[in-house]
Amino acid sequence: TVSGLNYEVNTDMLNPSYGRDGTRGITIEANGESGILIPRTLMNLGTNNQQPFLIAGFFKSPYILLHSTDSIFNSSITLNFVSRTSLSGYFGTKVTVSGLLNSSTPGENIKINLSPSGLQLGSYCRWFQKSGKLVLTAMRENIEAEFLNSVTFVLKNENNLVSLVQNGKVFIEATYITLTEIGPLISKTSIFSPGFVTAHIGATGYFNESALASNTLAITLAFNLDILVPMTVS
Repeated sequence: TVSGLNYEVNTDMLNPSYGRDGTRGITIEANGESGILIPRTLMNLGTNNQQPFLIAGFFKSPYILLHSTDSIFNSSITLNFVSRTSLSGYFGTKVTVSGLLNSSTPGENIKINLSPSGLQLGSYCRWFQKSGKLVLTAMRENIEAEFLNSVTFVLKNENNLVSLVQNGKVFIEATYITLTEIGPLISKTSIFSPGFVTAHIGATGYFNESALASNTLAITLAFNLDILVPMTVS
């Protein structure tokens, strides 16, 4: 070998069937007949979608927040999702939410406003009532990896829309789009089950660690849907 000259070796490896973050801490060393020539050292890793062994798989912990969930009224639905990989912008990626079968919002391929507008997902999405699908498009710059995307849209709420969502029957997935083909990018996964957005407990004010001392604990809770009936938290 010649010092200062770059040598490139390519190897093909098959991805597993599950999503995972890129591998960290990859090392390299050089050995010769007489032993170690160059001691083991950390390698510089590819960034963004060039991280070694990075697999999109599923969205990371996608969830939705429901508001105004009475029957017949409008439901404000906030969608949150994070991708392990960056998603191509300028109409290169579509994100589909499916399973919203009991909304009475009419129309096929109609525009539904998104809030806030002007972000990577643009100002609107497309609604398909018969199939219960909502399709969002990356209209602007690429959606960066590990970025929390949060948009809100409104659908009319029928009798079973909330129960459908609560039963985990709403799904999210992503497809890529090029000039020549459309294909799966991020696999379909369930997007919602009733839960806590925040569940925190800790001492408030001065904490006295002495035996038999009295302290006050503060419990902070936030839910991912409006709860309109009496409930017990334990």
